[in-house]
Amino acid sequence: MTHSNRTAIPLAVLLALSAPPAAAQNTDWDTYLGDAGRRHYSPLDLITRENVAGLEVAWTYDSGELRPGNSTLYTSPLVVDGVLYGLSPRLVAFALDAATGEELWRYDPGLEGAPQRGLMWWERGAAARLFFTGNDSLVALDPAAGRPVVDFGDDGVVDLSATFEEDGPLRVTVPGVVFEDLIGAILQLHEVPAGFSARAVYAEHCGTCHGIDRAGNAVGPGLIGVDERLTAREIDDVVRNGRGRMTGFAHLDEIEIRAAIRYVSDPEEEEDRPPSTAVDYAFGGYRWLRDQDGLPGNRTPWGTLMSVDLATGGFDWQVPFGDYPLTVGQGLGSESYGGPVVTASGLIFIAATPDRKIRAYDTRDGAELWQADLPAAGFSTPAVYAVDGRQYVVIAAGGGRMGPPSGSEYVAFALPEPEDRRGR
Repeated sequence: MTHSNRTAIPLAVLLALSAPPAAAQNTDWDTYLGDAGRRHYSPLDLITRENVAGLEVAWTYDSGELRPGNSTLYTSPLVVDGVLYGLSPRLVAFALDAATGEELWRYDPGLEGAPQRGLMWWERGAAARLFFTGNDSLVALDPAAGRPVVDFGDDGVVDLSATFEEDGPLRVTVPGVVFEDLIGAILQLHEVPAGFSARAVYAEHCGTCHGIDRAGNAVGPGLIGVDERLTAREIDDVVRNGRGRMTGFAHLDEIEIRAAIRYVSDPEEEEDRPPSTAVDYAFGGYRWLRDQDGLPGNRTPWGTLMSVDLATGGFDWQVPFGDYPLTVGQGLGSESYGGPVVTASGLIFIAATPDRKIRAYDTRDGAELWQADLPAAGFSTPAVYAVDGRQYVVIAAGGGRMGPPSGSEYVAFALPEPEDRRGR
């Protein structure tokens, strides 16, 4: 008598083994930087060390018009239930099909503000809200329709500066933390030094070209009534970024830039304000030591990616990270502005450098496993998500920060779809 040594495996188990993990079918990125702890981490593992070299562009979306001058875009988008939410350089909100990049809606709140690093998501039962800020304004949208939530603040907008008694610049450029029905905002405040006045800033930096009385001269045009010829957003852009023969005021700090804008727009109101007396110092901005080619004056590498052992404080590894356009391929590193995302499969996805690249590294030793070109530098943090069992990595390519080009495109990467799924 012959006995079979084959083992019977229930059909349900076979089906479970052959199907993709349920969690990977749709995995959201519904919080800035991945989760409430902002850990820059994704639990997805469909893209691995072994297949990452096969990543290709899944879709590209142009989010819209650039800001005048040196336009930038830092937004890390959100992805919820297969829909991607992002912002354009001009803070126009939009929603896309996260699998195809097809536009679902756009909404322009007409804000004037600095580039925003992300958005916020709130959900309770069937109700959901999408929040973002522009300088001192907090906007609430219905994410299904892309319209303002009319019963939130003033037709969907709350003026955050109204919560402060003192007058002065206020910017919110990083998403706040949503907890139950509360939003905790991260504010950027600016102290005003003693003896400071908007008129003095204008006289020093603008008076030579436009006249102390704003009436103009042989060098530059008059500015009387400029607020009737240009919108507040246009005045802000010209002062910051320049126009025509006029260069921008990148060398001034935020207090001085805001003061020049206020004085140009409404000198009478500014002249009625006495010079400040409360504070005798202010942040003066950053100063970089560079050579004649605009490269850093310190020794190389000029930028590194590293892994730190949190138990000992020692380095597990360090590798040169990025290039400048003049040093491509030399391994000298570069400045970087943007964050990484680490995945459960042991990959680090990061752009952040002026060479217009996005890269994948091995968490074990820092080996570069993949890179791709972007239309402009990706000075933002990627979002990693899955739709219908396909994992995506998306980055906003805004450039502009360390020279041209500026951009407004979002680029999503994924592994090639299997033949039997193409065209679905």
